[in-house]
Amino acid sequence: MREKEQYKTAIRLWGKPFQILMLSEECGELLSAVSKWQRGRMAEICVIEEMADVTIMMRQILVMMGREPNSTVLQDKIKEKLMRMKKLIDKELEKG
Repeated sequence: MREKEQYKTAIRLWGKPFQILMLSEECGELLSAVSKWQRGRMAEICVIEEMADVTIMMRQILVMMGREPNSTVLQDKIKEKLMRMKKLIDKELEKG
C-alpha cells in the first residue's frame, strides 16, 4: 500500500478527530523523549523513533487537508523559516 493510501485508510478507519488527537499524543511523547535524552536518560534512537511518529502524523494531517504527504507547500514553508533563522543568526554574529 502506498504511503498516501495508508494514511487515507487510517483516517477512514479511525476518523479525523482521533488522528488529530494522536498527533497531539505523539508530539507529547517527542517532547518527553527529548527531555529525557537531554538529561542522559534516553538513547538517541528512541528520540528519532518519536520524531518518525510525529512525522507520520503530520503527513496524515496534510492528507486530511487534501495535500500530498510530502507536500511542497510544507517544504516551501520550511525554507522560508530557515531563511528567517539565517537572518537572525547573521544578525547575532554581527554583534560579535
